[in-house]
Amino acid sequence: MSVIEPQAVVLSIHIVAGILEISLWYFFTLVKGQRPTAGTFEFMLCLTQSITSLILVKHLARGYPILTRPSYQSGSVCRLIAAGIALYSQSPDWHESATKSVNAFVYTRLLIFYVGPLMKTSHEDTASPQEMYNFAVIVGAILALAEGPIRNISSTYVVLVVLNAAFQRWSSEMAAQPHMDASEKVLVQSLLSSGFVERETINKVQPDLFVAPQPGDEYIDKKDSVNHDMEDN
Repeated sequence: MSVIEPQAVVLSIHIVAGILEISLWYFFTLVKGQRPTAGTFEFMLCLTQSITSLILVKHLARGYPILTRPSYQSGSVCRLIAAGIALYSQSPDWHESATKSVNAFVYTRLLIFYVGPLMKTSHEDTASPQEMYNFAVIVGAILALAEGPIRNISSTYVVLVVLNAAFQRWSSEMAAQPHMDASEKVLVQSLLSSGFVERETINKVQPDLFVAPQPGDEYIDKKDSVNHDMEDN
């Protein structure tokens, strides 16, 4: 089995879980006329969608990986925290915020395809596809989180993005150390497995497990694509 096939399976599970989760919420709200609370099934859907998101972005090369990857990861963490609170407290507000954050996918695509062309000036001075992708991911998540009734959850997300990016810089420096004790090795291995290190660190430390970007993807920096093509050759 090639490295692409498992990613396709994970992506399919990710999409189905997200669609089921948001569809259930709208079904109970619009058809049943009631604001639902979180059940175990809804929480498991959120857990599945969030974990598969973390798996998919582990090797993400689109946008600016040093910021785009933490943006995706922080969104997944926010969803899991909100869903956990919703399940424990049985609060309809927390459940709505956790569920509606799935809409970040929709907002991101709308921003990429419709806002991107509007940023083009008469002097052809427009944002690159990588810049547009990074912008869309972050703003899409903020819009989705702000759509729910829980206040300040979107600002919490922004803080998490910054902290996550800084943490990955620190964890990458730790992984690059030539000498580590047993506890540090366990920590580094855990961070590498979960993807909470900078993307290039995975390539350097675990080259056999590294998933190179697909050639011809306009949202990937050309330098990154060329570098990996040279490594493959």
